[in-house]
Amino acid sequence: MARLPSSVSKPLREARHYANLITQATQQCPTGPIRDRLDHTVSLAHESLEILNRLEQDMIKLYSHHDLNREQHRTDFEIDHLKRQLLTVSGKESILLRELIKSRKEHLNVLEELKSFQSQATLKIRIIGSDLTTAHAEMLLIIAKGDFNHNRLRRLDENLQEHLVVNRWRAVRCNS
Repeated sequence: MARLPSSVSKPLREARHYANLITQATQQCPTGPIRDRLDHTVSLAHESLEILNRLEQDMIKLYSHHDLNREQHRTDFEIDHLKRQLLTVSGKESILLRELIKSRKEHLNVLEELKSFQSQATLKIRIIGSDLTTAHAEMLLIIAKGDFNHNRLRRLDENLQEHLVVNRWRAVRCNS
């Protein structure tokens, strides 16, 4: 299994840690309507963890099959070599070299898309981690102050719900 860089693995660990803290804080509340309400936040945290797990699996696949920077550098070098070679040939060979250069450039475009996915997935992991951290802090504030007003409870789940809705929409779009 590929090792993820610390820029990915550290936010994953932190997000999981805060999701666990959310669960623990909720379990320490007495049974009742507030506990029921905080259980909703726990379910959102668990959904967030499912998204994190999918992102992590995607990233592991990507890192286990590609060193994108090295492959991109190697492909750039190959294109430059082919262009120099193109200067010394003619006829059918030049046509074939042009087709090969075009194919290698398409490969570079796909590598750029992979790098973009990698970057976006890393940012999404960090966003989810930040949302879980915020939800945990908000939950502690609610519990410590005993401030169970509607606005505070709404803020508790706001960020978690936002990224869950976006990810549900993307999942539906990808599956259709």
